[in-house]
Amino acid sequence: MVRYVVAFGRLSREPGRKVETDRVDAKPEMDSRRSGLVRAMPPAEERYRAHLKTIEERRGELARLESDLAALRDAVTGFEAIAQSRLGDLFAQLRRLEGETGDYSHRLARLRAALDALELDEMDEEELEDEEDLLADAAFAAASGRGRLRGPHAPAATRRWMVTEAAEAKRLYIDLAKRLHPDLARDDEERQRRERIMQRVNEAFHLRDLAGLRAIHLESIADDPKWAERPVSDRLAWAEAELERLEAALKETRLALARLRSGELFRLYLRYESGDPVFADLQKRVEERIANETRRLEKMQVAYRRLVDRWRLAGAASS
Repeated sequence: MVRYVVAFGRLSREPGRKVETDRVDAKPEMDSRRSGLVRAMPPAEERYRAHLKTIEERRGELARLESDLAALRDAVTGFEAIAQSRLGDLFAQLRRLEGETGDYSHRLARLRAALDALELDEMDEEELEDEEDLLADAAFAAASGRGRLRGPHAPAATRRWMVTEAAEAKRLYIDLAKRLHPDLARDDEERQRRERIMQRVNEAFHLRDLAGLRAIHLESIADDPKWAERPVSDRLAWAEAELERLEAALKETRLALARLRSGELFRLYLRYESGDPVFADLQKRVEERIANETRRLEKMQVAYRRLVDRWRLAGAASS
């Protein structure tokens, strides 16, 4: 049903004339400029227009946050490169030690499981606790070592995809390539626009950026020249999906900024920017970690040789 809002006419100030308002006729074909009637927007269309305004605001906020995050990552990565050039040998030594402790943790776990299966574990309680502590320390060292190698500033898009994410990314890529390929353009301007979009699609797929592919997919739907002719229910559903995507992207970007700013590397970068002698302090800390990791590795090697001797005795006994 078509709704109308009454706009009252002006009062006449001429003497002797009767004060009147414009007459209202509910016929839709009446000239709205003469009648003073304003056609009201359906509720769904009002929600869609409100969503469009919110979408524009969220996109602006997301663009600012992503720009801040990119600048911060570049700064921290640049500082990390300087640290690597000055302390690269120490970092390499630490990574090698962490790799060896991780390797020994797996060896100890497998050999211990084999001994348990043979029911030949006759170690006293104190020895058992010592070995379990070594295993726990090794597992923690291996895990933390992998985390440090990746760094808190590594883009989320570079994480390993799950099977479902890879399947969705492939489906989106194929759909976008079919709809937006430059060969489907009707003129040069449209071809250039399609080429720019497909460049974004290819980059997102190459970087394993599923969120980026989803964003391009939603944007491309509304870029359809006949989009305004679509039913308001379709446009409203798109707007709600786009708002949901933007809220998720904003949340992830804020978390990424918070993680980066709370990381040790960022704190070192701030000290470096303020003029503190961070590299001397960092060298001392890395050397301390190397010493601790060396002691941990030596303990693991002793525990591993002890288990190997027990395994050999078990083999001799069974034969």
